[in-house]
Amino acid sequence: METGLWKFGDGTGKYSGKPNQPTETSIVNATVKAVRKEYPNSVVVKIHGGGFQSAGIPDLYIAVDGEGLWVEMKRPGSDTTALQKRFLEKLWANSIPCGTADNPEMVLAILRQLLIRKSRA
Repeated sequence: METGLWKFGDGTGKYSGKPNQPTETSIVNATVKAVRKEYPNSVVVKIHGGGFQSAGIPDLYIAVDGEGLWVEMKRPGSDTTALQKRFLEKLWANSIPCGTADNPEMVLAILRQLLIRKSRA
């Protein structure tokens, strides 16, 4: 699965359950911590899922300097589900920045790319 801004995976739902690999929850938590460290004034919202909301909503919403970004976090080697891919495609069709990532560094790179684009506009 290719990760990054505007990359949504194939929608296969492939799960990479390799031993000694971090869980998706630990990757999400590390990402929240990294974003808050680099962008102390950011707003980071974790979406927990469950029976009270639609399936497929990305794991994180991040707002920095007036720019918002939705990110679906995955374990390395895993893929989005068909519902997640469709939701990301709907966000993108509405000009909302979104993508997938499998580590905090990728999310920070996506945020930097987004903020650079904003500063050039």
